Amino acid sequence: MTKSAYEQLTLVATTFIKFDFPAQWPQMNQWLLKSLDGLFESMQQLSLEDAPRVLRFLGFYHEVLKEQSKKQLTTSKSHFYRVAKDHFKGIVRIW
Repeated sequence: MTKSAYEQLTLVATTFIKFDFPAQWPQMNQWLLKSLDGLFESMQQLSLEDAPRVLRFLGFYHEVLKEQSKKQLTTSKSHFYRVAKDHFKGIVRIW
């Protein structure tokens, strides 16, 4: 996937996230956390060729959390606070 295609797909996804996440898309957090766990479990087998894929996922992950942090609705913030510790644990494991 080219950088331009990735950027366009990320833009489309973050547009949905702005309006639907987490109220209409609560499984996004579970998918992100599961993907972080999968990345951690596969780290020993990763090669240099996997770097672009990992960077794309981490870039997308960052965009999702950035959009989530912009939410002003109390329900959106409370949803994020419930799962924030799990996100932090996932990132620390990879780091």
